[in-house]
Amino acid sequence: MDADSHLEMYVETDARHMLAFANLAAESLQKKQQQGELRFLLLAGAAACRGGYPNVTEQCYQRAVSINPHHLLAKYDSFADAMRSEDFLTLISRLDRFCTYEHAELLLEKINPNWQEVSGDVETQCLEILGHTS
Repeated sequence: MDADSHLEMYVETDARHMLAFANLAAESLQKKQQQGELRFLLLAGAAACRGGYPNVTEQCYQRAVSINPHHLLAKYDSFADAMRSEDFLTLISRLDRFCTYEHAELLLEKINPNWQEVSGDVETQCLEILGHTS
C-alpha cells in the first residue's frame, strides 16, 4: 500500500466517524438530550479535524460552545487549537470509550439503517445534518 492510499484510508475512516457522530448528535437533539448531543458533537468535531473537514469542525465547535459556554472546548479559539491540548485529547479519548465508532454504527443501524448512504460529498451531508442542530 503506498502512502497516498494509506492516507486515503484514514480520511475515509475519519469521514465515516464524522458522519456517524453527526447523525447521533442530531438524534440526541431531536430527543432533547443535550449532554448526548454535546458528546457526539465533540466526537464528530474530532473526526472532522483529523480528516481535514474544517467547515464541519467549525460547526461542531460553534454548536458545542453554544450548548455549554463553560466547557473545556470553550477555552480554545477553535477545535483545531483544542486538538493540540493534552487535556482535550484526554477528554476525546474518554468520549471515544463512552461511544466507540462500532457502538455508534449499531445505534444508527437501529435508528436509520440507511445512515451511511451519502448523497453528494460527506462534508456537505454532515453540514446539513449539523445544520439541524443549530
